[in-house]
Amino acid sequence: LRTLVVSLCPELSTVLLPFNLLQRLQILEYLWVGDCKTLEQVFDFGSEGEGMKLLSSLRDLTLGNLPRLKHILNCSSRQHVQLGNLRSMDVRSCGKLKYVFQPSNAQALHQLEELSVMDCEEME
Repeated sequence: LRTLVVSLCPELSTVLLPFNLLQRLQILEYLWVGDCKTLEQVFDFGSEGEGMKLLSSLRDLTLGNLPRLKHILNCSSRQHVQLGNLRSMDVRSCGKLKYVFQPSNAQALHQLEELSVMDCEEME
């Protein structure tokens, strides 16, 4: 699966992609998530899979109208996340989101060309 679009899912779980699903999405390149009123977290790595490199193929990430979103990434170890191919990220109307990435993850964004953040009231 290279493209995943999740939209208008008012009863969606608070976590979109837990670790067990992320393992199966090794070639995911594009993720668009919008209008999911209960979503609080996009990726949850937890403490599993130490040393695995997940999201290494992700190139474009779009998140919009997610009023309860608190975290994009939740991981206990930087080793889980490899966002070196992320080129474009658009975050809009995510009222509870305080930051896009933690500094340890932001250092790995070598290919990022476009970052747009709008209408995120609690952004620090």
